[in-house]
Amino acid sequence: TAVPPTDESGFYSGTGGGYAGGRDSGPAGPTGGVKLKVKPADAEVHVDGAMMGTVGDFNGPFQRLELPVGAHRIEIRAPGYQSLSFEIKVEPRDTVTYRGEMVRIR
Repeated sequence: TAVPPTDESGFYSGTGGGYAGGRDSGPAGPTGGVKLKVKPADAEVHVDGAMMGTVGDFNGPFQRLELPVGAHRIEIRAPGYQSLSFEIKVEPRDTVTYRGEMVRIR
């Protein structure tokens, strides 16, 4: 089971790096990104309770889940696997990579 690293606030801090493509402002405000390196790639990705796509939609070299800056709860679900869930803090113009592998239910 993957255990994500957290910062002092308890949020997943990831293995980020600057993301030059993030927006500084706009109608929705500043954004950041999340890349998901999780198996299986067809697992569903839910952010703050809303289905956003599958892991495969957010794991390629030019793919990321763009989210507003701030705290979010991410849950990854797939039939036959234990769900993965974690809190993440998205920073402006930053992309965080979460790595993990879901555990099969026996």
